[in-house]
Amino acid sequence: MIKIKQPLIPLWYLLFFPIVMGLDLYTTYLGSPDLRHEANPIVRTFHLNWGKIIIYDVILILVILFSILLSANYIIRHQKAKSHHKSVGKILFYISCCIIVFFYSVFWGSCFASINNYFSYLYLYTKTNNLFYSIAMNYVDFYKKFSVTANLIAYYLICTFIGISITTCRINQFSDTEKR
Repeated sequence: MIKIKQPLIPLWYLLFFPIVMGLDLYTTYLGSPDLRHEANPIVRTFHLNWGKIIIYDVILILVILFSILLSANYIIRHQKAKSHHKSVGKILFYISCCIIVFFYSVFWGSCFASINNYFSYLYLYTKTNNLFYSIAMNYVDFYKKFSVTANLIAYYLICTFIGISITTCRINQFSDTEKR
């Protein structure tokens, strides 16, 4: 068994991932129960209903968790074996890194989407004058200035940047731990 002081994917990420994805679904339902305001391109393109969205998310969660565990295991073995010189090893290493980037991007993207959906819910369905409603009003008014496409591109770029940043830091921390 390999002992790692700095894991590539901390356990709390793996445990909270299904919860965060579920929270995204729940807040999507709050903000758009009929999916009229849903911006997810997969839902819009394939005209998914709630049943299909839930099945899609469960499958996505399972595939991502399985892939992330395989990828992290490969990177650990790759770093231990120092097999950087083999071209196949490099390709698999980079594919594993991309999967980890995707995991972190989806994780933090779901967190952001949950906040976005909650603000949409407050904006559309509540009229109580409190701090969160005021934030929701300003938030929605700000996003109305841009097209849906521009918002989605910015969202995916930000999530990808976060995923790349976290993955790079985690791999560097792991590599530094291995050198000691």
